[in-house]
Order: sequence, then C-alpha cells, then structure tokens
Amino acid sequence: MPRNNSEVEWELADVDLRIAGLEDYIKRHPARKLIYLVKKGGKRKGEVLDITVKQYKELTGKSFVPRTSLTPDKKHVYWYDALDSVVSEYGYKTTDELGQAIEQLHKSMREVEDLKKQRNYLIIELGEEKMPKVKAKPEVKRKAKVIAKPKRKPALAYDKKRISVDGKVTAYEITRGKEKVGYLVAFPPTYGIYPNAKGLNIRQAPLAGAKSVKKAREKAKEVL
Repeated sequence: MPRNNSEVEWELADVDLRIAGLEDYIKRHPARKLIYLVKKGGKRKGEVLDITVKQYKELTGKSFVPRTSLTPDKKHVYWYDALDSVVSEYGYKTTDELGQAIEQLHKSMREVEDLKKQRNYLIIELGEEKMPKVKAKPEVKRKAKVIAKPKRKPALAYDKKRISVDGKVTAYEITRGKEKVGYLVAFPPTYGIYPNAKGLNIRQAPLAGAKSVKKAREKAKEVL
C-alpha cells in the first residue's frame, strides 16, 4: 500500500540530516587526503593495504624506499611502514589508528553514496499521485455531557533547513507548535539533543544523545 506524503517527507528529512552530518564529518576528517590508499576492489575492498612505490614517494616526499619496507615483489611498500612516516603529521599516535581512521572515513563516504540513492527514491515516491483523501463523517451532536479529554502536547517538529554552527557541526531546530524548544545536532556518528537557551550553545552538555537520528528523536520526546 502506498505511503502518504507526510511519512515520506519525514523519512526524507531523516536522510537529509544523516547526509549533512556525514558530509561535515568527511569534510573535517584529518585523514581525508589519504583516502586514495583504500583498496577499491576485490575481497579486501575498503581496507588499507600495501601501496605502490610511486604512492609511497608521493605520500612521504622521499626519493627512495628502504629495502626493509619493500614487499617480496619489490613493487609495493608495506602499508604500516608507509603510514609510519606520516602518522604524527595527521594527528595520530600509531599506524593502526591512522589506518582504521582511513577505513572508517571510506565507510562514511560509501554510506553517503547509499543515502543519496535512497534520497532519490524518496523524491520519486513524493512525486507520485497523492492518495484520495477520505472525508471525515460529520460529528453527531449528543445531548449527554461530553467530558473534555486533556489536551495533548503538540508533536515535536524538525525544521528541514540546516544550521551550521561555527562551520563545524550541523543542527536542526526542534519546535512544538510555534515554540522553539531545542536543537538536534549531528556529531557523526552520534547525535545530541540540546535545549533552546536563547539559541544553541554546543559548548554545554546535551540533554540526551544517541547513535542514530531515529533514537535521538525518541530521546527528544523524553527530555523536551
């Protein structure tokens, strides 16, 4: 059964937020210049493996390769020896940490690609013909006294317009009715819920945090 537009729009907003957060994370990643070292095919696709002699020279700026760093075929350099030359330059303590950071960055880039494909499908789904609306039946007035039900708080809404904070993180305003009550801030791979204290202050501790947009929204219902 086709979904109504509001459901698709909510999912699209989630996807947009995840894309924005990941793109900010990728843009700020210290090892983004080394992403070309990731293997692009085969069984070990997405891993940092031994690199060519040419890549080693470009990476380190050295004109020769120590014999102990060469693989048996003399055409490649062990990846850990190559990264050991630049590990401190990129702000890491060990080659393992730098290698894992490059691989995680590659995963994030692939996730952005998948999310953009999902976004395209959602836009196509939104473009389809709207389902006919069912007219509500007229309310029958009764003489008996009707006990008024307690008013429910308006549901939380998320502004689709992104807010860039200090050029570092992406945030979205959270409203309840006409009132701004807080912010959903992306710190990939986590998300935080912040109160509206005359604006957004990311230097204070968040009210709640989660590892996905969906869970962050559930937390927002509890704390806002």
